[in-house]
Amino acid sequence: MTQDYNRVHLGDNGTSQVGLTPQRLPKSDVLFDFYGIGDKFIASLNLSLLKCSDKQAKKILEFLIEVAYKLLSVVLSPNEHEDELLRILKRIEQYVIKFEKTATTDRFIYHFRNEFSAYLNFSRTIVREWERSYYKAVNHSKNLNFYKPLAQVLNRLSTLLFTMSLFYEFKHQEGTSQK
Repeated sequence: MTQDYNRVHLGDNGTSQVGLTPQRLPKSDVLFDFYGIGDKFIASLNLSLLKCSDKQAKKILEFLIEVAYKLLSVVLSPNEHEDELLRILKRIEQYVIKFEKTATTDRFIYHFRNEFSAYLNFSRTIVREWERSYYKAVNHSKNLNFYKPLAQVLNRLSTLLFTMSLFYEFKHQEGTSQK
């Protein structure tokens, strides 16, 4: 195989492909913020998985990674995936209810001392950023329309991660106080 070392790569003229579609948009389009923050969210969930020793939490985190990939893939045509998004929302709500039974606080900002809880909370901050980027993309991109179930999933992901982080923080505190 020979290589042409004289070939100059000029880049892509400031455009990028949108998801798996053939459509190309300027890299400055706010839709790419949505994709980039979603990618960052998935990376943060993977970091949380690495710090996780609880089977139930691993199962939930793996589900959340699948959800994040699904949101990235359906953002341009969410109406076609309404039933699936509503099933995802229902499952997230079930997890939230489960964790809220034992993990509540009257504080919005909480100082986590358990490493796994801190990672979950970090993921929560990213999904909040992702949610805001969705609204920004809807308001500024010609390629995206608002879709309530998608926005609800993003919002409830944040709640789930916060209640999970509290649950595992309190569980950790109980374990260290019994020693």
